[in-house]
Amino acid sequence: LDELVNGKPAYMKSGADLFLFWSREFGDWKIAQRLEDDGACVAYAADQKGRRPPWARFMRPQWRLWDASARRFVRRRLSVEARAFGD
Repeated sequence: LDELVNGKPAYMKSGADLFLFWSREFGDWKIAQRLEDDGACVAYAADQKGRRPPWARFMRPQWRLWDASARRFVRRRLSVEARAFGD
């Protein structure tokens, strides 16, 4: 995306209404349907300073994904990679 969110780049999943952005309020990377700190998210990974994107080398975040059947966030492996728009 062309805009910064909380002073950091934000990203959009191609072909889906999902965004990846860093939340200053919570100190984590979020995957959500809206670019809002206080909105609902489908996954998050702690990163207090947001210095590196979650796909950066040596960055192995502990992702927690919303599990609707358990009605809580559960730890899951999640692979995040950056691609140029149109790839």
